[in-house]
Amino acid sequence: MVNFARKKLKLMQCLFYIFQSLVSDTLQSSQPNGADSPKHPISAPVFEQRAAVYRFCKVSKLWKQTGTGAIQILKDPKYRLLFRKDKVHKAALNIILNREMKLISMKCASAKMLFAPNLAPYHEQLAFKLEDERSMTQFTNFFNRCITEIDGRVLSLDDAIEIDPLYFPDSNKTEVPSGSEKQSKKRTFFEIFDQPKKGNKKMKKNEEGEESIESSKEKRKPKACVDTKRRPLKFQNAWMSNETTAAWLKKEKQKSPAGDDMASCKYCNCRMKAHFALIKRHGISEKHLHNAASYGKSPKLKRVMKKGWFRALVRRIELKLLAFLACEQLPLNLLDTLTPFLQNLLPDVPELQAVKLKRTKGTKMLKSCLASVFQEQLLKNLRGQGSFIALIFDETTDITADKQLSFVTIYVDKKTQEVKTRYLGSVQPSGGTAEHTVNAIKEFLASQKISLQNIAAMSADTCNVNFGVHGGVFALLKRDLPHLVTQKCSCHLIHLVAQHSTKEIPTQVEEMLRKIAAHFHRSSMRQEELQKIQEKMKSLLHKMLSPSDTRWLANEAAINRAIEQYEELRTYFKNFVATNKDHADGNFINSILSNECTLPYLEVMAYALSYLTNFNTLFQSTDCLLYKLKDEVHFLLKTFTSWFIQKRYLKKDMNYYTFDHTIPERFVKLDDLDHGIKGHDSFLQMKYLPNMRDKVESFSKTILSFYVKLVNEIKTKFSFVFTDPLYNFLKVVNPDQEVAAEIRSLSPIFSRFPYLKELVDYHKADVEWSTYLSCNFEKLKEMKDFSVAKYWKKVLQKKNYNGSLMFPNLKVVMYLLLILPFSNACVERIFSQVNLIKTALRNSMDNDTLDALLVVKYAVEAEFGNCINFEPCEDMISMKVSY
Repeated sequence: MVNFARKKLKLMQCLFYIFQSLVSDTLQSSQPNGADSPKHPISAPVFEQRAAVYRFCKVSKLWKQTGTGAIQILKDPKYRLLFRKDKVHKAALNIILNREMKLISMKCASAKMLFAPNLAPYHEQLAFKLEDERSMTQFTNFFNRCITEIDGRVLSLDDAIEIDPLYFPDSNKTEVPSGSEKQSKKRTFFEIFDQPKKGNKKMKKNEEGEESIESSKEKRKPKACVDTKRRPLKFQNAWMSNETTAAWLKKEKQKSPAGDDMASCKYCNCRMKAHFALIKRHGISEKHLHNAASYGKSPKLKRVMKKGWFRALVRRIELKLLAFLACEQLPLNLLDTLTPFLQNLLPDVPELQAVKLKRTKGTKMLKSCLASVFQEQLLKNLRGQGSFIALIFDETTDITADKQLSFVTIYVDKKTQEVKTRYLGSVQPSGGTAEHTVNAIKEFLASQKISLQNIAAMSADTCNVNFGVHGGVFALLKRDLPHLVTQKCSCHLIHLVAQHSTKEIPTQVEEMLRKIAAHFHRSSMRQEELQKIQEKMKSLLHKMLSPSDTRWLANEAAINRAIEQYEELRTYFKNFVATNKDHADGNFINSILSNECTLPYLEVMAYALSYLTNFNTLFQSTDCLLYKLKDEVHFLLKTFTSWFIQKRYLKKDMNYYTFDHTIPERFVKLDDLDHGIKGHDSFLQMKYLPNMRDKVESFSKTILSFYVKLVNEIKTKFSFVFTDPLYNFLKVVNPDQEVAAEIRSLSPIFSRFPYLKELVDYHKADVEWSTYLSCNFEKLKEMKDFSVAKYWKKVLQKKNYNGSLMFPNLKVVMYLLLILPFSNACVERIFSQVNLIKTALRNSMDNDTLDALLVVKYAVEAEFGNCINFEPCEDMISMKVSY
């Protein structure tokens, strides 16, 4: 009975297709102008989009547009695909959808072009193009959803071709098969519908050359019931309140391809079908029980990452606050007020609200997080063989009379290949002798794990403790380092030259300057009286300055200020003496200001000191300037000698160091001495005054002795510049290649520094030097912020055509010469910072905290420029702090 009912149903389906075909033929024959009519009854469309139809021309091998219209998907009750052309309403496509149908994107066209090879009628190949990509995506998704929703027994493509060859022709044939061919290939209705569903079909040719279909699956027995539709599984919300599943079960939003609801397990992070038997079976599995035991004990990754990120932001705020206090010389006690103040100012910033930074924690973080990391980064460049450094040191006492021996180093950064100057540290020597200083230096280097052999040069001030021939610091160090370069501070030397030479000027002039500054010091009434005179005489409202024996640039500034306010001072002290006749200092200053020779003395001193001050300012720089020292000293000798020596004794290329400037026969006449522009005008005014002959002659002889003393002091203080061959072959560092070409070979350098032969091939270094001289690097001098170090960095980074460095051996030699020091001005700046940090109110600060503040300040300024641009590194943020 079941088989009979099944066959009866299939027979009715086949009769329906036959009836449909007959009606279609009748309508087509009666249709005027050959217009197409639908083969199937039309239902309401469930999807519609505008599209254009293309036909493939087999002659020209091109796709040609045949019309535009609306492509529709209908349901009646099966899904049907219909396409009608505009105006003529001709149906270009009208077919029932089945599971084997698919859409394929055309490779020869854009992504908007879709092609249905198994949907094209007759022997034509059709394609259609939607309006845009969005329409294409909507149509494709809806088409695929309709295919997946087809249930029950549906005709396959092969069956449809055999029943209705008009709409499903053989696509491999170019012509419509004849009726005889159709009849030979058709099967009976029961043969078609009785065959089981095919899977993994393969086309094979038999012995007669006909194609046959081979199935890899065995034939299945027909089911008792024709309706095979299964009801999809649904998730029940009651399961989530069940005692056994409530803790870990949850519903998934995405369904399975078959339309079933899906559930998932929180503990195992896996999905399963919404079937309660499967869910309970998973709940008692070994994997689930193991994961349930450990669930909740470890924090979630998102929470850990978020917490670590938040802590990093909090630590960044704390470190930047500490860097700000260190760079601006502010006390750490300020943290007790600064942190709550910022939190009250910005209550909406959660990272700032989480900051807990006061004086105790701030001091510990300053030492362990900032100073230690900065110091370790610095020491990596100073350790290891071939890491040449220059050490500059000096000694001072702070406000509590504690001795401070501070060190500054010049080195080459291994990462950036730049020459840098950084504060290294401070120690407290046990004594003030040379032996104590040497022991302190060696102990400090050992504590920092720096080899004594890495010290290529050292510099300090010119005291006998440092530069004593037999028992000085450098004499003791040269026992271990015979090739050590020792450099006296050029700034200190030129200051001594000025200090000793000005003693030839009458001492009353310098004493007058000191007493003028002391007269107005801390007296607001006297300053107001001077200011009234300045306003009356329409001069600048400037205060008076005092000369100093320790401040290198103070003497010239004090002299220039006295010259600028000379008439105002004469008027003031003339009035002051009239009302205070018994004031000794007032009478002394008034008498010196009234002397006709005082102003010319001041102007000549200012004229000479301007050259010395320019020299001093030049060598206070941190740039590499040692190669300029000899030329600058020689320039001073040439300039000062020309002021009092006849020109016939002076030649263009003569050596002024060996020239004897003390022979009186070579002097110019006293009236022909060079006094400068201002000094010359004052000298002429004084010369033509009545009864001034003796004073003029005495003035000229004093100026002559001042000039002779000036040249003599320069030759004495800077004699090492002309006797040491080092300052001769330092011309190789000069960016001017014409000057550098005077040194044809690097052999003098390897003789002066024999340990270089262990690090480089000196023969290749000499060849590279010749190559450098033959190249043209003039364009490098046009760079912004030009300096010698930046010039050589660019040169030494040049590469050959094969990608290797052009000057690998010359690089080691040049960097050794570039780190050689020329003054200890950088250490003097350290002492100024010590006075600003360790004040009378902060005199209880220990040396470790003072050293940490200095390390952080100079590291931030050297690496970032200022505390605003400072960004803590990962080591600083991740370091643990215990306090």
